[in-house]
Formats: sequence, structure tokens, C-alpha cells
Amino acid sequence: MLPGRVNELIQLNKYFGQNESSLLVLYGQSSVGISSLLEEFKEGKNTFEYCSKHCSEREQRYLWAGELRNQGIVCDNDYPDFSFIFERIISDSKDGKKLIIIRDFHRIVRVCPEFMTSLSAFVRAYKNDNRLMCILVSNHLGWIENAFVDTIGKNAFAITGFMKIKPLHFLELVCHYDTPDTAKCMDFYCILGGNPEYWDYFDISLSLRENIINVLLRDDGAFRNIGTDILKKELRETGVYATILATIAEGREKLNDIFVHTGFSRAKISVYLKNLMNLELVEKVYSYDTAGSENTKKGIYRISSPLVDFWFRFIYPNESLIKRMGAEEFYDSFIDGSLNKCIGKYFGSVCCEYIDILNDRNLLPFKYTKKGEWVGKTGTINIVAQNTDRDTLLGFCNVDKPITTFFDYEWYCYTAKEARLRPDVMYLFSKGGFDRELTELAEKDDKIKLIDMREF
Repeated sequence: MLPGRVNELIQLNKYFGQNESSLLVLYGQSSVGISSLLEEFKEGKNTFEYCSKHCSEREQRYLWAGELRNQGIVCDNDYPDFSFIFERIISDSKDGKKLIIIRDFHRIVRVCPEFMTSLSAFVRAYKNDNRLMCILVSNHLGWIENAFVDTIGKNAFAITGFMKIKPLHFLELVCHYDTPDTAKCMDFYCILGGNPEYWDYFDISLSLRENIINVLLRDDGAFRNIGTDILKKELRETGVYATILATIAEGREKLNDIFVHTGFSRAKISVYLKNLMNLELVEKVYSYDTAGSENTKKGIYRISSPLVDFWFRFIYPNESLIKRMGAEEFYDSFIDGSLNKCIGKYFGSVCCEYIDILNDRNLLPFKYTKKGEWVGKTGTINIVAQNTDRDTLLGFCNVDKPITTFFDYEWYCYTAKEARLRPDVMYLFSKGGFDRELTELAEKDDKIKLIDMREF
């Protein structure tokens, strides 16, 4: 069992144990561990599973008929309609509950509206006799959350529930590697993210340099082509998407900057960004609402996946150079000095997790009810947290500098002023520690909390 998925497994079994048939939508990023979760959940259950294809409706029904026959279910029609398919699946479940798993179901819904009409009627027909549980699986998160219900209309009433499988937290990665070396785990997390299906590819006994060389830079590395592999799985015109992602990874994060660099129309870029956001590969950044809104950056896009960001930042634009120089020399020349700045963008999520734990355990000066990030024109506040009385906690995270200095603290204070925020407490996170002047100030001022992430 993957770490951190106990609650999800309990919830799935709770749905299965209901005294009626059910239809569940299960969704999350493609590498978030849904397959492993379902493998454990379906153990010992009478299961029919189908993986939808990129094809026409007629071809889909043809392939599904073949799958029925492969699983020992009689099907004389080469192109059966969906109602017939569902009835044949449940025909052998008279002595127990049938679990039906349809993976990548969005591929069917998008080309065949009748699919959900047939499925919802099928589920309703068996609603009260507890004969089936159907799980629809998808990795198109944005589409599920923003367009799916509108697309299927009244058929949505047949759905019992939606279950989103989210990326795992940093501490679950530490548990996965079972190591006290949290500093190395932090580096791993800021490259691999919270998608556990990536974690086994990095070896905790090796250095970060060795892991990157072995897994990302060598020709036979597991993630050598991870960026384009992810795009090809669900998107057409991968060249356009790759161009946009490479542009963002290089630091052009505003729509106009992407337009100027790529030459694509703004309308086209917006459509492609929306598709990338549907897969949670890109996010639009919204600053925490403060009185200093005129000093915020607006219309900023960020790559959500640290692994995709790393790949498009270092590997995509340098394919020829990597082959010419070799993996080791390329790392030392082009990655080593820039790595902290690249992964620093994701260091804030680890700091947020730390603050959330303190908040849940009532270990902060006050319990906050609202939290976000403030992205300013001159600086960023990684954590802004407030309660209903407007008591304010600010968090600043430093990973790309070897040490956090008193000068950095003064800059943080200036950034807070730009945001028009008066902090009641400031948490300063540093991967490399703090200088003496800042340490001495924190000893005198209990509003300043210094967190050395090497001791996390």
C-alpha cells in the first residue's frame, strides 16, 4: 500500500459496502497513485476493468466487445451499444457484487454523449439491489471539476460521489524513504513532487546529483523523456504545448510574455493553457487579497509539477548539449549552480505543510482560518495566514541562497510593507541556516521565528 492512502482505501470500501449500487468518479493526476490504490481496493472483488482508448465511438464499442470476450463474457455482436455492454458485464454477478472500473472515461464522454446516458440508466436500474459499484477514472482534473457535470446534464444525478486523489505531502515522502535525512528528502520532493509513483525512481542512498544523472540525464534514464511523454499521453499538438511549457519554465510567466516569445496568438495560448490547467500541469497564480493589490503581479502562470518544470527548464532546451557533453559534465556545468533556484519555487509547499501542522496542533500564536501566497512585483510572501480577527502570520522561504541574512529579513519587511501587511509573527525558513545578526535579533524579538530546514 502506498503511504498516505489509508483514508482513501477506507472511503472506497465504504462506498462498496453500501446496501445499494453506486457510481463513483475517481480522479487525480496520472502519477498520483490511483492505479496502486485501485489494485489494492479490487483485491478479492469480482472486477471488470476497461481502459478507454483514443478512438471513435464505434471503435470504442468494438474494442470493448473484444474485452468482454477476453474476460469470458459472451458477446456475439462486434459493435454492441453501451446498454448491452453493461448488461453483459453484470450478467455473471448474481452471486456477489460486481466492481466495474472504467479508466480514462473522459475519452468516451468527449466523443459519445450517449455513453453517460446509458451508464446512468444502467446504474439507476440496479440502484436498490446492491449488485454493482462502478468507478469512472480520469486524470483530467480541470475538466472533471469545471465541465463534466455541464457536459452530461441530468445524467449527473446518477453519480453517488466524486473522490479526488491528491498529491501526497512531504512527510509522507520522508516515511516512504524511511530516512532521517530530511534535507535530501526536501530536494527529492522539490523535484518529484507529491506523486508517489515517481518516488521509487530516486535512490535515497545516492546523492541528488547521482539521482538526477541516472534518472533524468542518461539516455536510458526512466525520466529522460518525461516531459513529452506526459503530453503525448493525453494531448495532441504536443509541440505547441511543449513550446508553452518551455517558455514558462524559462521565466516568461505572463500571457503577453508567452505571446511575444512564441508568436502564437493570445487566444490560442489561452486555450492551450486551459488544457494544461485541466491536467494540473499549469496553474494560474492568484495573490492573497490585501490592501496592497496594486503591487501584485497579475496574470501569472506557473508550472504545477516540479518534475515537468525541471525537465523543461534543463533538458528540453539542451538535448543536443547533453548528448555532446555527457550526463555528468552537463550536470556540473548547467544544473549544479542553478538547481536551488529552480527547485526553490516548490520549497514553499514544504514550508506551508510545516505551518499547517503547527496550526492543526494549536502551536502557533493564533489559529488561522485563511492562507495563501502574495506574489508582488518586487518580491513574494510565500505564506500569508490570517484569522477572522485579521491577526497575520507571514512566511518567507529561502532555498537558493546559502544562508539567510539580516539583509534578507529587511527585504522581507519591505515586501510586507508593499503588500500592506503588518505581521504579528514572521516565520523565516532557510535551507542553509541564518547569519549571526539575524539570529541575535530573533532571540530578542519573539515575533521572529527562524526555522532551519536542515533540522526539520
